[in-house]
Amino acid sequence: MDQTAQNILILLVAGVVGWFALGNIYNIRHGNNVMRWMQGGLPKLGQKAKLQWRGTTVAQMDIAQARPPFKSAEVLMVFEPRDVPWLWLMSRTQRRRDMLIIRGWLVTPPPVDYDVYAPGSWSERLTSGAAQGRNDFGRTGYAGPCPPHGKPHRYIFTLYALDLPPDLPAGLNAARLNSLMRGHILAQASLTGLYQR
Repeated sequence: MDQTAQNILILLVAGVVGWFALGNIYNIRHGNNVMRWMQGGLPKLGQKAKLQWRGTTVAQMDIAQARPPFKSAEVLMVFEPRDVPWLWLMSRTQRRRDMLIIRGWLVTPPPVDYDVYAPGSWSERLTSGAAQGRNDFGRTGYAGPCPPHGKPHRYIFTLYALDLPPDLPAGLNAARLNSLMRGHILAQASLTGLYQR
C-alpha cells in the first residue's frame, strides 16, 4: 500500500471515529436536556428511579412507585443514530427523528364497550368523513385474516395520529398511504395479533 492510500485510510478512520464521538456526545447532551425539560411532568407519573443508556441512541428511564392509574411506567428516548454516519443518513432519508415514548401499564384495564359487526358490513358503518383503503386482495374495505396454513401468522394493527387534514381519498393502498403519512406522524401505537389456520 503506497503512502497516499495509507494517508487516505487514516483520514477515513479518523473521520469515522470523530463522527462517532461527536454524535455520541450530542445524543447524550440532547438526552440530558430532554430530561431537564421533563422534570416538571415526571412527578405526575411517579418518582424517577434510574436512567440507563441502552447503546448510544436509546435512553430508558424506569419510573419507581408509579402513580395511579399506572402500575408501572417507563420513558424511552430514541434518538437518531448520529454516531454512525450511514445509519444517520438512512434515518434522515426515511424522515425519522428523535422520539419520546412513554409506556405505562395500568393497575386495572379500562372498561371497554364495543359492538361486533360482520366484517363485510363495516363499509356501511363508516363515520362521516371516513374513507377505506384498498386491501391486499385488491378490494376496497377490510378483509379478515387469511394466513397460509401451518404456523401462526402475525398481524400488526397500527393506529396513527397525523397532522394531516382528514380528507385522504378512498381506495389508497398501503404504499401510497405510507408515502402520504411520511413526515406527518405525531404518534403511533401498534397491536400485534397471532392467527393460525
